Amino acid sequence: MFVFDILFSTLFPRTCRVCGKNNYWICPECRSNWQQPVVPNIDGFDIVLACVPYDNLAQKIMHDYKFNFYFDYAADIAFMMNTRLQAIDYDYLIPVPASNKRTKWRGFQHTELLCKHINIKKLNNVLIKTKDTRNQAELSKADRKRNLSNAFSLTGSDTIKDKRIVLVDDVCTTGSTLAECAQVLKTAGAKSVIGLVWTYTLENLS
Repeated sequence: MFVFDILFSTLFPRTCRVCGKNNYWICPECRSNWQQPVVPNIDGFDIVLACVPYDNLAQKIMHDYKFNFYFDYAADIAFMMNTRLQAIDYDYLIPVPASNKRTKWRGFQHTELLCKHINIKKLNNVLIKTKDTRNQAELSKADRKRNLSNAFSLTGSDTIKDKRIVLVDDVCTTGSTLAECAQVLKTAGAKSVIGLVWTYTLENLS
């Protein structure tokens, strides 16, 4: 990965995706100027925090991060996510997992990498995805819920019992994925579950 990073940074030097300033993927000024959306209540959560609205630019950044090998985006995205946690007391970060099939295809677990850059208090491989599901973007709101039913489980519930958990994901649209994961964590005895996503949109899906 280190050699790849050097080669990548040489071929694609860092310039802010918003304003074009050198040495950043998302510069400090643009981080602070990007509007923070308010996320309505999602079942199972005490609160859900988001950094930016899911506009065309956020969509492009996240697509490049997940599918076009822009691993370096993780540090700047995570920095923004970490600022949303400054007033939050918590015990562990837990990434929303992708299936093994999708992780192998992508080459990395994108939410785990975000957690790594946010804080060392993270628990990988505790919440796991136990079945492959259809792409959520292709489904209606009702179908998304059915698609994710029983898709997640825990490898060790004692680890999170009576703990304050921050559940980390990249994007929240209908909240179906977050809600399913939160239910698993709360059922296992988590004291509280806070959602943390980089970008959020409220889709009017029927």
